[in-house]
Amino acid sequence: MTGGILITAFDAFPGVPHNPTGCLLASLANCDYPALRSARRLLLPTLYNVAPALLLASLEPTPRAILMLGYSRRATSATLERLSSGHVLPDRPDAEGRCPNPSGQQVETCETRADLMTIRSDLRRAGLACEISSDAGGYVCNHLYHAALSGPCAAGGPVGLFVHLPALAGTPLAMQSAGAMTVSAMQRALRIIIERI
Repeated sequence: MTGGILITAFDAFPGVPHNPTGCLLASLANCDYPALRSARRLLLPTLYNVAPALLLASLEPTPRAILMLGYSRRATSATLERLSSGHVLPDRPDAEGRCPNPSGQQVETCETRADLMTIRSDLRRAGLACEISSDAGGYVCNHLYHAALSGPCAAGGPVGLFVHLPALAGTPLAMQSAGAMTVSAMQRALRIIIERI
C-alpha cells in the first residue's frame, strides 16, 4: 500500500437535498488540519449500482485507509459502524428512485479492522460524543461499506471504516434529525479518527 487516506461522502438522496457529509467533505480543502486537507476526497452519488463501483475505481494509488461518511437521521453523534451486511431493504429507493433486488443467499457480514474502542475513547476524551453501532442499515451506506469490507478492505488491504454523522447544526435538516454537529466538530472528529485507522 502507498499510504494516505481516502475519505468518501455522499451527495443528495430522497428527503435530504443537501447531504451534510457532502458539505463536510467540501470543507476539508480549507480546514485547519493538514492531514484532512491532504486526504484524497471522493463525493459519491447515493446510488446502489454506482457508488461501490466508483469507490473501487478510485483505489489507485492504494490508500492506507478508507474512511466512508454517511448521514443518518437517527445519529446523535459520530457513529462508528462495526459491521457491514449483505442485507438490503427493497423499499429504500436511491437518488434515482431505484431499489435493490434482495439476494436469496445467506446474508454475509463483515467487520472493520479499525480499533473502534480506542477511537471512541479518544473522541470522548476530546469532548466529542461518539457511539459504536453494529447495524449500518440497509441503505446505500451499508451497500458501499459491504463492498469495501468484503473487497479491497479484506485482510491485507486498507483499513475501512464507515461513520454515520448527524445533521449539520443550524440547517433545516437539523430540525428533523435526532442530533446535529457543527462543521468544526465534525472536522475535529475526522482528524482523531484518521489518526487511529
